[in-house]
Parts: sequence; C-alpha cells; structure tokens
Amino acid sequence: MVKHVFLAIFTFLCLSSWFCFSPRVVIVPHHNIVADIRSKFFQKIRFLRPITKKIVIIGPDHFSINQKQISFTDTPWSLSDSQIPYDRSFDSSGITGNDRLLKNDHTIYNLLPDLKKFFPRATLVPILIGQKLSPSDLEPLYQKINNYCHFDCLLIASVDFSHYLPASLAEVHDAFTLSALQSLNLNKILSSEVDSPQSLYLVSRFAKDKKLSFSISNHTNSGVILKNPDIETTTHFFASFSKKFISLEKPPVSTKLELPFSIDRSRNLNTLGDRFFYGVDDISTVSNSNNFAVTVTKSENTTTQAFFPLLKVGDTVSFIRGDAKTALIKNYFDSIIDPSVTKDHFWGTLTYESKN
Repeated sequence: MVKHVFLAIFTFLCLSSWFCFSPRVVIVPHHNIVADIRSKFFQKIRFLRPITKKIVIIGPDHFSINQKQISFTDTPWSLSDSQIPYDRSFDSSGITGNDRLLKNDHTIYNLLPDLKKFFPRATLVPILIGQKLSPSDLEPLYQKINNYCHFDCLLIASVDFSHYLPASLAEVHDAFTLSALQSLNLNKILSSEVDSPQSLYLVSRFAKDKKLSFSISNHTNSGVILKNPDIETTTHFFASFSKKFISLEKPPVSTKLELPFSIDRSRNLNTLGDRFFYGVDDISTVSNSNNFAVTVTKSENTTTQAFFPLLKVGDTVSFIRGDAKTALIKNYFDSIIDPSVTKDHFWGTLTYESKN
C-alpha cells in the first residue's frame, strides 16, 4: 500500500514537473540552410512537451507592400500526405485573412513538415506580422494569443536573425539580441537586428508575463557554416522559454560600433545597408588611420573586437572585401605585440581576456 502511494506521488510530481517546466515558447529560423538542425530541435521540444494540441506560428511578412498589417489564414494546410487543420476557436477578429499571402510565405511553410511529424495531432494558427508595426499596434494580437495559448499550446516565433552583413559583424548584432532575450528587455528586443523584432517582442512579452526563462540550444551563422567572412550572412537562434527551478541572471554584455568617420546613413543603404546602423548598444565615431569600422563585444570574461575595412568615395562608403581586406587586417594585427591577445586573421577579430 505504501509502495503504491509513493509511486502515485512520484508519478504526480513527475507529470507536474513535465507540464510546468516544459517549453511554452520556441524561436526557430525559417532559413532552410539549417533545416536539419531545426528538425532535431523540434524533436527535442516534442520530447519535453507531454501535450501539444495547438500551435501558433508568428513571423515576418516577407512580401506584402503593406507592412502595417497582421495577416492569417483559416484554411487547412495541405502537405504531401496529410493536412494541418486551422483551429477556429482562435479569435481572429480584426486580423486580415489572406490565404494566398500565407501559403506563399516561407515564414510558415518551411516549418510545417517538422510540425506535422513531431506534433501530428496539433492544430495550427499561422500569423504574419508586418515590419512597420508598433507595440501599440501589436497589443490586440498579444491579448488574443495570451487568451488562447495555454499549457497545451506551443507558441513559435519563426524568425531569422542578422541579415546581409559580414559574419563577424552579424555575431555582434546577435550578442546584442541574445542579451535582450536573456533579460527580456522588450525595448532592446524591438531594436534587434532580425527580420521580425515584432515577433520576438510578442513571444518575449508572453514569456515575461508567464515568468518564463530563456534557454538557447544552438546559434548558427551561414557565413561561418560556409567558412566565408565576406558574404552576406543570415544567422539563426534555436531557443525556448520555460519555467525553471532556479533562474540564474546572466552577466551583462555590451556591444558597440566605432566608425572611423561620419557616415551618411541615407546615402549608403545600397552599400553598407540599413542593418549596419543598428543592433548594438552604442554607435560612435572613433577615427583611425586604417579606416576600420570596429565592433566591440564586452562580456564578463572577454572583450572581442572585429575589424571591417571601409572604402569611402565621396559620400559613398562600402566594405572592402577579399584579398585587399585580408592584407589590411594582417598588416594591422601583425603590428600588435600584446601577447595576451588572441588574433584571428581569417575572421578579423582580436580577443582579450578580462583582467580580474
């Protein structure tokens, strides 16, 4: 008898923990260069969630001219051998229905084979978020999601992170975003260099209201994957929010961009790109003879600088790439004789250990 009571209590505690501490929110990329990693991540999430009856996907609207709208579709999604039904209990009032838009956006459809595989009985509410929506614009949608998404619902942000920048610069922007997600700093999240800050804002606010903690499973960078420091990259987070027995505060990380000269942002959208100018805590002008743009990422234990040679012709500024960039970085790094610094000529970084 005592054994049965003990077993019942043990089972109850295990199931309670499984329910209480299972991931409620996940962040995944829709960029299919990391499709295999995404599939393994969903498999892991499936194991950690005892019940998933509902799935809500939110992510960027890639193709609409009107980027101040929220769109959804209430029709089933047809896959090669099955369908994923829409859940009509979701309150879609005030949201624009646009079946063609949703069905043609990879924000949603790139995730569906894995969702059907690992959550075969779940219904789906797919939502695309315009990229010019303010927090006040998002408030009605947030309330709908908050009222709908309970323990049997998995909330997914389908978001690619840094875009169109050299790999080492993207890493700095990702450090800024990671710090914002870990601290659930909603203002910083809205300033993050990702393809849908609005989607990250919604899931982070949901996590903050539910007192969930952030965990990152993987972080990838297409430039690193392809071993190319100069190509335009896309970066990816595989992360979740869940309850924790003990939630440890992460040490702060600061990021900044130092420009060698003043740059007219409006005149360089086609060369440096708009994303060059945000996604860090601070931007300043610090002249140097090599015309390097320098990023600085400072954590508890290390400070990392990344160097990007710039070419200025009139008001137009562009990245120097290839052999010319390699030579400029090598010449500068070779002039540094500090034995405590770690030099990475290929990625153009210097790393200093913090002194206690």
